Amino acid sequence: MSGKDTVTANSRLPPLDLTTIGQQVQQTGAYSALEWLLESGLVPYPAYEQWRHGGIRCLEDAVQADSADWIGRLREGEAHARALGLVQDTHTYYDWRPGHGDRPLALSPDAVRGKLLAQRWVRPADLRQFDLFLDSGAGGVEHDLHGALAARNADAAERICARLCRMAPSHPGLGDYEALVLYARHLERLPVIPSGTALEEMEGLEQEIAPLARERLRGQARDYLAPAWRRLAEALSRNRFDPVHPDRHASYAQMQIPDWEAVTRSVLAVRDHAEHVVLLSRLALALHHRQAPEAAMLAWARCCETAPETPPADLVPEAAQRLYRRVLEFEALDEVLDPVHFSAWLLLREPGLLHHLDRLDTPVPAGVAFLAMAELLRTRARGADELAARRHLQQISPALLRAYLNRERT
Repeated sequence: MSGKDTVTANSRLPPLDLTTIGQQVQQTGAYSALEWLLESGLVPYPAYEQWRHGGIRCLEDAVQADSADWIGRLREGEAHARALGLVQDTHTYYDWRPGHGDRPLALSPDAVRGKLLAQRWVRPADLRQFDLFLDSGAGGVEHDLHGALAARNADAAERICARLCRMAPSHPGLGDYEALVLYARHLERLPVIPSGTALEEMEGLEQEIAPLARERLRGQARDYLAPAWRRLAEALSRNRFDPVHPDRHASYAQMQIPDWEAVTRSVLAVRDHAEHVVLLSRLALALHHRQAPEAAMLAWARCCETAPETPPADLVPEAAQRLYRRVLEFEALDEVLDPVHFSAWLLLREPGLLHHLDRLDTPVPAGVAFLAMAELLRTRARGADELAARRHLQQISPALLRAYLNRERT
């Protein structure tokens, strides 16, 4: 699917505001244009990996949005970064392939767009500390070690780690780095998880390796951990789901990469996926990151039907702002509606969703109230007599019918 097909207007792109930039700085120590593109799903992580391995000519080719739209967002990000007092620190990205580590990767054939994509902004104090860090011998070696681990280059990481050990034998993170190097070697020796050991591998990855990587590598932890999560996903079931152990399904590991297309395939591989809130929420999140907002909205609405005992706000914390605003509106209604009727009320507020109900590849709400609201809205769109459709909705929920009639008057 082309960028033009997936994202048609700047307003449909994820926000790049002060809050988004502040959160990224807090989590990774910097705001970078590429990190935002990855987090937003505008550059799918597998495509990013291809680019880092020389399989894609330039990063711009992997962006799933019209250039005018993402350029506009990155310029907004630039203005917000300046407003936050951040300092620009343009970043160079290098090839991950062994023997190509000194080769800078192309961001765009256009110099202006390339400069935007290379943007990285840090706090002034952090930039000064980073310069001092690189000026010190051990600090520079540690920086190189981060790069080697993120590039999945175990040979280089082992050599650099040994150099760090010689230069700073009392370095507080030395043991952690040695563990990360050993784990990289482990992945090389056993690229496929032996039968019967997947749960043991998952425990080691989740409880030991992932926390170490996030603490030491910070913004580069995802690149280091992605092969481990992908390897684990290959060992976990796709077509069978155990609600007692929801993380033992491939979609869980694929979310950690993140590979949202793979998450979608794995969830849909489970025959009764539409009956499990966990799988529905994973699917909705994947669709959200794949720039399919209407399908994501409908999948989250199906979640609310499947778990009516849970307030909608608790089921959609990671939803797009548009949906989350609807949830807050629903919970603030003067006439309180049953949570199981959220999907029907959402359709009333977002009638454009009607055009997405006949998709066969993603689940949609199926509750009686939702179906009655859909029929009423379709009847109205045809200009036909609404009496029977209104009576049907009245029998299910008088409050929903009143909401429909009140909506008509506004």
